[in-house]
Amino acid sequence: LFDSPGIVMSKDTNPASLILRNCVRIETIDNPLPAIDLLLNRCKKEQMILQYDLTDFQDVNDFLLKMAVKMGSLKKGGVPDIHKAAQRVLSDWNNGKLTYFTEPPERLNEIISTELVTQMKEAFDIDALLNYEDEDLKDLEINSLSETNQSPLLLPTPADLEMNEEENKPENENSIAEAMDEDNENPQSIVKPVNEVFK
Repeated sequence: LFDSPGIVMSKDTNPASLILRNCVRIETIDNPLPAIDLLLNRCKKEQMILQYDLTDFQDVNDFLLKMAVKMGSLKKGGVPDIHKAAQRVLSDWNNGKLTYFTEPPERLNEIISTELVTQMKEAFDIDALLNYEDEDLKDLEINSLSETNQSPLLLPTPADLEMNEEENKPENENSIAEAMDEDNENPQSIVKPVNEVFK
């Protein structure tokens, strides 16, 4: 799997849809009106009016005219530059400044009601669940050692423990005790200079 955000695999080749997916650079768009029209169909009119502080508009052209006047984007002779206004709206869309959401479908056939209950339903009866668990545990049969062909666990006897202690006992306990006494009397004998340790 390659990380290639520049490639959009889609059967939808509608230019307006591709523009809204940020697949086309805004500066290279010749006619942004279809993309703005599609955007206005997706977003609520009230949202766009509040976002850009506009008065009510009738269609795409009216929206872009009011946007251009609000931005102060005018051509020679005071003609509003709707192309620049469209680029600004598309830029806001691509940068996430415009929120887009879909309303959930209305379900008129479902009746929502509230009801006060005094006890829990059977599905949540904890006592019944515990009884069911106890019955299951009673039904389980524990296999004996003979059925599973396992030998009983053998624990070491005191004689075995004494033999292990004698095997692990050092040959000369006195020499070990003397060495420990010498180390305690002269602690500097344990500490070695750093240059000797790393030789």
